[in-house]
Amino acid sequence: MGLKLKNKVILAALSGITDGKFCRKIAEMGAGAVTLGGISFDKETLEASVLMVKRGRKEFVIELEKLEEFIKNEVKVIEGLAPVIINARFATEEGLIRALEISNKYADILEINIHCRQPEIISRGGGQYFAFYPALLLTWLEKHMKQISIPIIIKFRANVIDEVRLIRLFKEIGIEIFHVDAMHPSLNLPDLKIIEKIRNQYKDIEIIGGNSVRDIETANLFLKNGANYISIGRLALEDLNKLKLIIENFKVHSLTF
Repeated sequence: MGLKLKNKVILAALSGITDGKFCRKIAEMGAGAVTLGGISFDKETLEASVLMVKRGRKEFVIELEKLEEFIKNEVKVIEGLAPVIINARFATEEGLIRALEISNKYADILEINIHCRQPEIISRGGGQYFAFYPALLLTWLEKHMKQISIPIIIKFRANVIDEVRLIRLFKEIGIEIFHVDAMHPSLNLPDLKIIEKIRNQYKDIEIIGGNSVRDIETANLFLKNGANYISIGRLALEDLNKLKLIIENFKVHSLTF
């Protein structure tokens, strides 16, 4: 199940920032999709989020019994403007099931976060822990993912694991969309060779590429090297006028979600 978006620019999750109101603002500019999250879907990642807030990070801290209502209301703020992606954090099978069920009811796409590198999340077995040790997540997904009718994205960070192997493992259970944070190991620049390497290996997957996209030229380089879509995060906080220019440059007239 692939993506067919009206624009190649996707608003990435910004922890504690990309709520319904923020996403609506970017959706009104014409973004192809917007991402709510990251949102914690179990006790373990919720506890981690509380600890991260205490040390000064912005995070969504939503009690689990209020989570469905929160997501329902935030999605309603964006309704009709752009497809909504839920970026989900969890460390348990219960958390995955909750993410699948709630996202399937209210969102258009579920993004599974194996990208978060915050120690509070990793130490509880969530986020990037699953990139290093994917076996449990693969087992859970294979068991439960067929219960939903929306696309699933796997979001991960490059240059910390074998990207090609990781994608192969998720492809084997039927996932075809990957959000690659093309983080360069030493420079404050995207590592476009990672996108090229993945595309050369897998011709049939959809790639969302992101990291340090702050101009049309960089966005074009992602597409030239094999990405289908571009994700933008920090620029949405730094310069909305620049973001609007990029979005206007990447309309896909022939496609609708």
